[in-house]
Formats: sequence, C-alpha cells, structure tokens
Amino acid sequence: MFLSPIDECEVISVVNGCKSKPSTDFDDIDLITSIVKPITHIFNLSFQTGTFPEKMNIAKVIPLFKSGSKNDFNNYRPISLLPQLSKILEKLYSNKLNTFTKTCDILNPCQYGFRGEMSTTHALVKVVPEITNSLNKRKHSIDVFIDLQKAFDTLDHQLLCTKLEFYGIRGVAYQWIRSYLSNRTQYVSYEGHKFELLPIQCGVPQGSILRPLLFTIYVNDMCNVSKLLKFTIQRVQATKFLGVLIDESLKNHINMVKSKLSKVASVIYEVSHCIDHSSTPILYCSLFLPHLMYCCEIWGNTYVTNIQCIILIQKRVIRLIHGANRWDHTNNLFYEYRILKFNYIVELKTFIFMFDAYHNVLPYDLQQLFIKYIPLYSARRTHKFIRENVRINMTAITIPVLGVKLWNSLNESLVSIMSKYTFKRHYINILIGKYTM
Repeated sequence: MFLSPIDECEVISVVNGCKSKPSTDFDDIDLITSIVKPITHIFNLSFQTGTFPEKMNIAKVIPLFKSGSKNDFNNYRPISLLPQLSKILEKLYSNKLNTFTKTCDILNPCQYGFRGEMSTTHALVKVVPEITNSLNKRKHSIDVFIDLQKAFDTLDHQLLCTKLEFYGIRGVAYQWIRSYLSNRTQYVSYEGHKFELLPIQCGVPQGSILRPLLFTIYVNDMCNVSKLLKFTIQRVQATKFLGVLIDESLKNHINMVKSKLSKVASVIYEVSHCIDHSSTPILYCSLFLPHLMYCCEIWGNTYVTNIQCIILIQKRVIRLIHGANRWDHTNNLFYEYRILKFNYIVELKTFIFMFDAYHNVLPYDLQQLFIKYIPLYSARRTHKFIRENVRINMTAITIPVLGVKLWNSLNESLVSIMSKYTFKRHYINILIGKYTM
C-alpha cells in the first residue's frame, strides 16, 4: 500500500463530504476550508514520515445521561469527540486503505458489515436461502451466531497490526497506523469541567473514521476453522440476526413486527385527536413505515395468512390518519396519499433487489445465486433468470426463487429501464394504479 501525496482539492472534497455538526472538539475548530493549504502540507508530512500528529490523538468524552439515578455511572452513555483535523486525515488514509483492500481482494466476500453498497438485506438474503436450500436437499443446517460484547473497545492493537502487516500494509503505511493507534489519550468533560488525560491502551477510537474498517480487517479471518478454541454452543429455536428473528418459518419475526406496529398504532390513535389530519401522514412515514419496510423482502414474502395481522394493522392506521370510520374501504384512502399496501411494499422491494441482480451490481457471492437464461437457438436477448425447482414451501418464498419468478414475468418495457430510480417510480405508479381497478 502506497501513501501517495494528496492535494488541496482532495482535502476539500473530504471536508465537503463530512456532516455538518454544531459540536466542537479539543481544538475548538469549526472552519476547515479556510486553512486548507497548511493542513494539506501537514497531512502530506504525516504520510511521508508515517507519523500521526500527537495533538490529534486526544479525545473529549462527554457523558450523556440516559435515565435512572444520576449517581450511577451505568446510566450514562460516553460520547467521544475527536479533533476535526483528525477525522479529515483519517478519511484520507481510509480512502487509500479501502482502495487497497478492494484491489487486492482482501476482505472475505461473506463480510457485509461496514462495507459500501452492502446492507443487512444482502446478508439476510445470503443466510436464509442457504438454510432453506439445505432443508430442500434433506440436509441439516447449523448456523452459529456469536455476539461480541465491547468488540470495538477491546480490540488488541498488536494483533491488529500483525494482521495488517500480513495483508500487505507495510512500510510507511504500516508505521502510520501504528502511530495512529499509539499514545492515544482521552479526558472527560462534564458540566464545564475538564478532567485529567488518561491513556487508551486497546480498542479503536470511538467516533473515528477508521474504526469500522479496522475492525472489519481485524475479524476478517474469524470464519476460518480453528481447533484451538472450544465453546459450548447453546441451541435455540430462534435467534435475532441483524434485527430479524430467524426461525424455521419467520413467524416469530412477524409477531415481533406486529407488536411494534400495534404500539405505534396506539400512539397515532392518541395524537390523531390533537393534531391536524394533514400532519398524520408524517407520523405514518416516520414511526410506522420503517417497521414495515425493514428487510420485508425477507420475511414478508410468505403466505397471506401469515402476514394478515400486519395488513390489518396497516389498514387501521390508514383509517386513523384519514379520520375514516372503522369499516370504511381503504383502497381510496391508500390512493389519496399514494401509500403502498404492505404486500405492495414487499413486491416493490423484491423487484428492486432483482433489478440489482439483473444489472450485476449485487455483491459477488450473491450475484452467483442468479443465473441468466441464455436461449440456445435465439439471438434475441432475454431478461429472464433460470428458476430453481424446489421441494419445500419455505424455499419457494426466498428471493432467489420467488424473486426470479416475479422478474421473469415482468414486462419488457420495465426491464429496459436502466435507472433504478426511474424503475422504482414506474413500478410505484403501477402499484398505485391498482387501487382504481
């Protein structure tokens, strides 16, 4: 990995990409762009010498009170503020490290956390079909879920540096990251009082730009089989994975979503008498809709009987935000605010996933699940995928099977759309149009 010199335009680009925050740091610096020339020089010196500036290693920790007794330390959440210059320098190094890991194909393809253009949906689409495919082939499936407590804060610096060197981070780039991790300090600021500086001996700095990437590299070899460690693994009927309860039918997750939606519906009912009806759709979009949408292409592609409870709660809320009676039909209510029914939301998100598959922009290991059909005797291009034959119903409702079925039935005019945004808008209009049929 080579730390090439940076220019002022690159620094300004990084600064413009940072989120604007009212908080200040140890240096109390708010305006970066006015001093871009000297800091570019400082950053280049840092990369040339492999030295991270000592003053940028200081973190201000603000204890944020949550609830309960103010005398109990456990009732405070520590918020770490790093120097703004530090974050810019980290981002510049992170960009180079990211490029290096991608170019050299270092990260495990099954690692979805903290990686650009990858999401929890991708991870779940990978896991759930693997389980159902094993069952479809009359095989056993065992998934091991490990919860690492304080994972970021207990990371061993020496072990991390050893792994970085193993992956090819050597020379000045290696010296820089060692300097970055060394001699870090923090102090607590509470009600205007600043307490003494204390050393940070392990972990990656909270709030830092490099934190997620360094941790990803640190755990990159975790999936390698080792006989050195032995654990007693507890067997459970269901477990939460990335916010979704995984079991043999996903009914536990549906019940969990139902419970959350019921609570939100009660809140909307209570406030619907106090606010104008024109404001209630905002409550729906901010409080109700996120629970419906999260990974619904994973758990919502099931029998109507399984999700009927979700559909009924959504209809109840739609009546509330319109001030309609309990037994009023909801199609015209959905149409008025252009709100999609739950089954339409699932259908839309499934098609968007398949759009990515068709345009080959999914992560590599997921893209291998979708094989395009190539006619033997026709030169005409087809948009269809090869559909897998399945034995059990649970496999039939996974995206690699049901998604392929839906995409293969799609109209050619929609398939020809190249923009995901345009495709999404067109399909939403089609779904909204069904309310008037």
